[in-house]
Amino acid sequence: MNILYLGRHGQKNNDDEGSIAAAIRDLGHTLHCLNPEQVNITMYRDFYYDLCLFHKLSDRNIRLACDYWPTAAWFFDPLNKGFAHNDNYVNSIKDKVTYGFFTDGDFVHDEGRDNFFELKQGLDLDNIPDFVAPDKYMKDVQFIGQIGPSGYSIRENYLQALEESYNGSIHLEYNVFKESLTAVCQNVKIMMGMVPVTDNYWSNRVYLLGGRGAFVLHPYSKSLSEEFGDLLPMFHTMDDMIDKIEYWKPRDKERAEIQVELQKRIKEKHTYKHRVKELLGKI
Repeated sequence: MNILYLGRHGQKNNDDEGSIAAAIRDLGHTLHCLNPEQVNITMYRDFYYDLCLFHKLSDRNIRLACDYWPTAAWFFDPLNKGFAHNDNYVNSIKDKVTYGFFTDGDFVHDEGRDNFFELKQGLDLDNIPDFVAPDKYMKDVQFIGQIGPSGYSIRENYLQALEESYNGSIHLEYNVFKESLTAVCQNVKIMMGMVPVTDNYWSNRVYLLGGRGAFVLHPYSKSLSEEFGDLLPMFHTMDDMIDKIEYWKPRDKERAEIQVELQKRIKEKHTYKHRVKELLGKI
């Protein structure tokens, strides 16, 4: 296929776009990457592409892309879970795109459209070292991610309970990436997954952290439990979360065994290359 990929290419954080672009090329497709914030896409209207892939675009560029080429929108974030900006954006594109891919399986199920598919994010396999247990852990518990109002209000309650239980901050803003993130994952005893989570929606933390060698403690999801079993310990309530942390915190050997196997599973089945292959198989 000849694919146009519109996105914020060349980012210095986890760079999902870079990972997805590399996967498309590795799978043998021709790829043209453009940043629509820097280039007027009307200059390319007469170029032939089998598919135009994007995550988020301005209203103008959505309209132009859908007029010029078959389009696939791949949207990563939760929908109908208290994030009005996500809902408004997807409502603005869902009747325009040729294909829609969403990490939120609840949304896909509720929409019931033949051209909408559930597709999770994945791990960037950018020279990530295999997990080796450190001689000394730098911290017992860590969460990396956003907190705040709307859909994250319950998450903030969970984090407050953690900080009260462990007398200190366990939260880092979402500003740790690549090699630095790997170092955190492999030198903290327990990395936290956090709400919102359902049987059909969870964040990329499972793949991003576990694939970098973390021991991940995650809110319960039936689908994730069926996929990962004992490799992904889960909690149901705040009290259960604290109990699970206390259970796993002193068990360095058992945690390390899980970390090795979880990282192996994610590298073998849950990278962006796996996701891109699945996406293009639907086209």
